[in-house]
Amino acid sequence: MHDYSLSGSKSGAQQALAPLHPEMQKYVDVFLEWVIGIEKKHYHNEMIPFEKHAEQMKAKGQQIFVDYRNQFQHAQTVLKDHFEMQERGKGKLKAYADASYSIWEEAVSRMRKKIQDSAFVPSIFEPLQEQMSIPWAWMDRAYQVANDLLAAKRYDDAQDVYLFLSNLQPAVFEYWFGVATCQHVLGKYEEAANTYSICLLFQPENALIFFQLADCFFQGREKECGMQTLEYCIEYAQKDEQYKDLHQEAVQLKRSLEIQR
Repeated sequence: MHDYSLSGSKSGAQQALAPLHPEMQKYVDVFLEWVIGIEKKHYHNEMIPFEKHAEQMKAKGQQIFVDYRNQFQHAQTVLKDHFEMQERGKGKLKAYADASYSIWEEAVSRMRKKIQDSAFVPSIFEPLQEQMSIPWAWMDRAYQVANDLLAAKRYDDAQDVYLFLSNLQPAVFEYWFGVATCQHVLGKYEEAANTYSICLLFQPENALIFFQLADCFFQGREKECGMQTLEYCIEYAQKDEQYKDLHQEAVQLKRSLEIQR
């Protein structure tokens, strides 16, 4: 899902039309062939030949990768601008020496050399942070930038940085929750619901996630799913003292919705 290009930003139309770098297209092709191979084992539709279905899957998958590339390029631009702003002045620059933006650029350069090796096979199972040897100090600094953007209500920018981090290291709950929060606020309810569902894989009894997920369902006019999810919120909130206020809010919301039925 990653393109290591550090080129400047373009318009949305230009980015959508721009092909992936050949080195990264190889990575994408490997992944899509793997997914299509799994799909073929379970495909049963006499109306649509699998070859046509596979072409549709590949086209859709390709577009997803291009969209991700565009978001990741934007995230890199945002991070570089913020890092440089923070590092103005010799004293501040020294303070960020272990997490400067140049660490990312160096990691990109190393990865490009790896990909150019004909014997290199990209891993879809090892986190990209580890493959690129990105230190946690850099990840933590980028995460704080995302938090600052969220606090400043720059939701599109924050979303792209959180998403960028979640793809570098998918095993961090906070990155996914940040993505979901931004999607939610931006009114992308279906996307937010999907991302909150990922968050539940990390914390399956987190009442706040269920509350937010329920709201996404209600906003998307999926009332039955919303009510069921709200029930889970109430169940888990009453077991956790930190969610005492949330429990009361969820109960009141449930009663209000039942009256409206």
